[in-house]
Amino acid sequence: MCAYFIYGQNAATTNYKYAIKVYNTSSFNAKSNPFVGTLPTGKILSPSIALMWQGKKRISQEVELGNFSWQKIFWTEGNGNPVKGQYQNWADIALRYEYMYKIGNPNWRFSPIISAGINPYIKSVSTNPETSLVYPSSRLTVGARVNIIPRLNIRLTNRWFLDINTPINLLDQSIQRYVVKNPSLPLNLNRNSYFYFAPFSGIADISARVGVGFRL
Repeated sequence: MCAYFIYGQNAATTNYKYAIKVYNTSSFNAKSNPFVGTLPTGKILSPSIALMWQGKKRISQEVELGNFSWQKIFWTEGNGNPVKGQYQNWADIALRYEYMYKIGNPNWRFSPIISAGINPYIKSVSTNPETSLVYPSSRLTVGARVNIIPRLNIRLTNRWFLDINTPINLLDQSIQRYVVKNPSLPLNLNRNSYFYFAPFSGIADISARVGVGFRL
C-alpha cells in the first residue's frame, strides 16, 4: 500500500512529451503608502494557460501566458477617476518561461520540483482627451521579473496531474517611457524615461498557483 501511494501506477509519465496546464494564481501583498500607511492588496482569481514539454529524464520546460488584456475606456465623470471627457487605452501582456528540475524519481505520484523562471511583461496606457484640460499622453513599461518556484506535482492518472507551486520574485527590472504631447514645451521635455531595478522587491509577497495539467 505504501509503495502504491508513492509510485502510483507502474506506467511511466515520461512517455508523454508535452502537457497543457490551466493555472489559477491567488496573491497577496502589502504596499506602503505615505498618506494612509500600509495597504493590503491581492487577487483571488487570476487564470492562465501554459504549455510544458519534457526534456531529459529530470528536466522539463514551460511557457505560460499570464496576462493578455486590452481595453478602451471613455471617462465621463471625475469622482477620483481620470479627467472626464477622455479615452484611455490599456494593454497588459505577460509571459513566464520556466526551467524545471525534478528532485525525486520522475515516476513518483508526489514529485517535488524546483524551477527558475523569467517573467517578461509589457504594460501600456495611452490617454486621448476630448477636452482642452489635459494633453494627450502615453506610458509604456517593458520589464522582466526573475523567479524561483518550488512546486509539487501530484499524479492523478497517467495523463492528469495537479501542479501546486508558489513563485518567489527575486528581481524586478523595467524601463518606463512617459510621453506628453504638450506643444508649448520643447520636444525633449515631452519625453521622460526611467529605469527601475529592484532586487527582492516581491520577496514578501504571497503568491500561490494551482494548476490542472493534461499530458499529450
